[in-house]
Amino acid sequence: MNSLLLELNAQKLQEKVKISPIGSVKGIDGREFKIDGAKLIKIIQDNGIDLALNLNHQGGEAYGWFDCNSLELREDGIYASLELTQKGDELVKSKAFRYLSPEYYTDKNKNVVFLEGLGLVNQPNLLNKALNRIKTFFRERNFMEENLEELQKLAEEAEAKAQSIGEEAGKAVQSANEGENPNNELENLKKENEELKAQLAELSAKLENALNQSEKELQENHKKRLDLLLQNGSILPSRYAKAINMKGQVLEDYLDVCKKEASIVLGRKDLNFTQQKNSLSLAEEKVFKQLGIKGDK
Repeated sequence: MNSLLLELNAQKLQEKVKISPIGSVKGIDGREFKIDGAKLIKIIQDNGIDLALNLNHQGGEAYGWFDCNSLELREDGIYASLELTQKGDELVKSKAFRYLSPEYYTDKNKNVVFLEGLGLVNQPNLLNKALNRIKTFFRERNFMEENLEELQKLAEEAEAKAQSIGEEAGKAVQSANEGENPNNELENLKKENEELKAQLAELSAKLENALNQSEKELQENHKKRLDLLLQNGSILPSRYAKAINMKGQVLEDYLDVCKKEASIVLGRKDLNFTQQKNSLSLAEEKVFKQLGIKGDK
């Protein structure tokens, strides 16, 4: 799955710039799209209008133009030549803004049918990836561990700082529009961006570690639960191997069926083999042994 956030390298602006991935892609907000590169290029070129580069998806003044006749389909996406305006050049070279975010129109089946333009956006937009991972983790597991609470707090602080940087960038652009030299503001933005980038890298590493640790604990608890169900005769050994790789509602639905199946096959409901081992007949013990269920452990 490709990402919809594309880095703009100021040192390589003489080369064509990647303006869109192709195939199945996923936006920062989690939405998924399907992009037919050849078809999209044809639509844009048939329209005959160059693609504008705006600031933060706000429309209005263009900070650069992508030549529609320069569109090129490559293995990893669509590329085009970019001509920056003076203001756009200042923002990109200072790295106050360094990412491209495509603006798509889609049909009801999530197929991209047109590319209207691209937004020049700030690095803090990457923060949404970390925030979405935290929210997804909480939603899927329905709990919030102490270390993840701390990470979420850090993420919220970084998000607030990102908003502040965006406001300062807007002021710098306004200064440029009024004929003032925004170099000092841009230099400060660059410094703050680097600090935030380091903070996000640290946050991402902590988040990854927390997710891996929690995932390991969940897997261990999942196995213990299935072991207990097997011991109590609530699931057959033949179903255990499949259940071990399941999770969520799919697992719960599967276990409901397994419990009913086990009660029919074993002929007993809610039987604890450890506690009631002595009540089993020789014939039953033989059947349980063949099924791989032991009552002495």
